[in-house]
Amino acid sequence: MKKVLLLAAIAVFGLTSVNAQDTQFGVKAGIDIMSQTVAGFSVSSTNVYFGGFAEIELDSFTLQPEVIYVAATGGGLVHVPVMAKFNLSDEFNLLAGPALGFLTNSGGGKSFNYGIEAGVAYDISEALFLEARYSLGLADFAPDGAGFTSKLNGFFIGAGYRL
Repeated sequence: MKKVLLLAAIAVFGLTSVNAQDTQFGVKAGIDIMSQTVAGFSVSSTNVYFGGFAEIELDSFTLQPEVIYVAATGGGLVHVPVMAKFNLSDEFNLLAGPALGFLTNSGGGKSFNYGIEAGVAYDISEALFLEARYSLGLADFAPDGAGFTSKLNGFFIGAGYRL
């Protein structure tokens, strides 16, 4: 897993240096309605999130890697999505891509999450935007041999500011 994260970081930084004139950085914050499904039962909680992102302009889309901290009761989640952003119009954008996550307090259980995300963003101005997205967790947090699954999903609603 460390090799995969290292290769992803090298790829992101490599793209940033190649297109440095077309790269913007920013911050974002909002709420995350997180749900954990355990053995078919779902428990939801509303949490805040904050973090940073980069927007790297490529030929036909924008690559948007992010690092977000979700402050949850009893621990948190470091959430690392890498979104492809497609312009639908001057103001509306479609977002989609993979995401990794790391629970900061797993209670001795599994702490690594991975999944896919999709959403939309609306540019209020050159610097300010609103977004909504859904994160579908694919990792199973249940202990090995437990006989049930435990998955973590989230619905993010927030605002961002390009620096």
